[in-house]
Amino acid sequence: MTIFTLKAILIFALAMILALVLTRLEIYGFSLKIIVNPIAWIGIGVIIFRINEHLRGTGPGIRKSMLGIVFALYVFGSFFLGLRLFMCGETKRGSNYVSVQDQNIHLQCRTYECFLTTGQCKFIQLRTLVKNVQWITTLERHEVDLSKWRMAQTAE
Repeated sequence: MTIFTLKAILIFALAMILALVLTRLEIYGFSLKIIVNPIAWIGIGVIIFRINEHLRGTGPGIRKSMLGIVFALYVFGSFFLGLRLFMCGETKRGSNYVSVQDQNIHLQCRTYECFLTTGQCKFIQLRTLVKNVQWITTLERHEVDLSKWRMAQTAE
């Protein structure tokens, strides 16, 4: 007895790859990972439920203990991720830079603040694909050479 067909596994894998790609897009300053990550978490819960349906033929003690452990971990993870959703976020800090070679590439310093703590500055490269749609790439500090960037004119 198979749990999932090959077609279902391939569709799920392609959907997960597409979701991971979409997390790097930012539209009008809104990051799509805020939507994609909770949907992926709910998808994991659905898969666990489907697997539990196929375990009905096993012994009731094994099924109940597995369901109890997985359910407890899922509830704990949902609680933790829910807190992170409401209490954590990225903020833009410092100056905005524009590439000397390409006007569509910007460099920003962003910090991730969570539970009243602030992380170190991460350099984010924003490549404008079309107006108000940007592709995000995280850069390491040693990869940034400020001689290839100039200060952007702030219109805000």
